[in-house]
Amino acid sequence: MREGDRYSIVKAPTPTSEQHRLVDALASLCRERDGLEVPVYIEPARPGSDACNQFLHFQDQTLVAFASASQDDPIEILAIVHPDYRRRGIGHSLVGEILLECRRRGQGDVLLVSEEASVSERGFADAMGARYDFSEYRMLLDALAFQEREPMHSPASFRDAALPDLEAMVVIRLASFGGKEAEVRADIPRWLGEANQRLHIAKVNDKPVGIV
Repeated sequence: MREGDRYSIVKAPTPTSEQHRLVDALASLCRERDGLEVPVYIEPARPGSDACNQFLHFQDQTLVAFASASQDDPIEILAIVHPDYRRRGIGHSLVGEILLECRRRGQGDVLLVSEEASVSERGFADAMGARYDFSEYRMLLDALAFQEREPMHSPASFRDAALPDLEAMVVIRLASFGGKEAEVRADIPRWLGEANQRLHIAKVNDKPVGIV
């Protein structure tokens, strides 16, 4: 931060509606200025948890930066900084707060999520000493080019996934996203046990072909 700046960092385990509004407005501004998707995830602490997952940086009572940490393992960190307030150490300060929170939880490894197309985000990751691990992709539907397919002779069926589906889910996950088999094999039972999400197996001709 610059000398003389008046700032405050607010911890928000369960963000208020006003904090939601301020974060959404900041994210919209960054999307407009940067021309990027700029994802933002706001995740209240789980019942019984004292974890703090959101940090807001105010400069002279104006929200200029936001950072969040997932409750997954490894923890995923997302951070956004107002374009007019970058290169002042604000993002570094917020991520530092999250890293302290991670140490308090006893978790060491974190993933710093960034857009490959963003020069500023790549520079920030380098400045933080982060190293590249993997990429995720998204698909966009071109409505003009889309052609509806003929009905499948063997339509897909869906059902709730369960632990007996572990082997099939590991194969599907690795084929889709890659990664380390041991980590995927450990992640899936944890995901199946989480109360805030449900996983489904997609089958065609009784063969598992997808996870939803």
